[in-house]
Amino acid sequence: MAGGVLLLAGCEGDTIVLDADPVAPEATTLSVTSDNPLYSAQEGRGTLRFKTPGGEVVFSVETNAETWSYTNDNEAWLAVEQNEYDGTLTLRVQRNEEASEPAAEVVVTAGYGDRSISETVVVEQDGRAFVRALPEALSFDYRGGTKTIAVSSNFEWNHAADAKWFAVTRENDVLTVTVDP
Repeated sequence: MAGGVLLLAGCEGDTIVLDADPVAPEATTLSVTSDNPLYSAQEGRGTLRFKTPGGEVVFSVETNAETWSYTNDNEAWLAVEQNEYDGTLTLRVQRNEEASEPAAEVVVTAGYGDRSISETVVVEQDGRAFVRALPEALSFDYRGGTKTIAVSSNFEWNHAADAKWFAVTRENDVLTVTVDP
């Protein structure tokens, strides 16, 4: 309600002046939360990390604004469903069959203009785990010898060998196999 000055004129030309204190507009509030353990948040910014199989996470959106909206910068990967009636926002991703780790930002905004407020949810998904070894097989003749295998992977890996007639060592992403004669 806007404050102002009220002037009342009496019958005999007297003027009464009443000063009203201006009422400050209520600040817009916004809270975007989820109890899902895949989500963590700090002061207006959160991170949601889906596992490779995908799934959905429901967020609760609470605001004193009449309406709220969202933006999604990766609609090809991340499906978002807004339900203003029950104040929820549902984020869904499919199984990730790629080694890459897709990401998106969902920005939830309540209010208008300079009275608007936003919270950001960064959404990521684990890539499908892979490991490649080239060559895939080694063969040695009776003389033994040393050969290498180049390994590439999108996760930390280790090696193990339990034999008395050969040894395997690792340097970065290369395995060296040494076979006794």
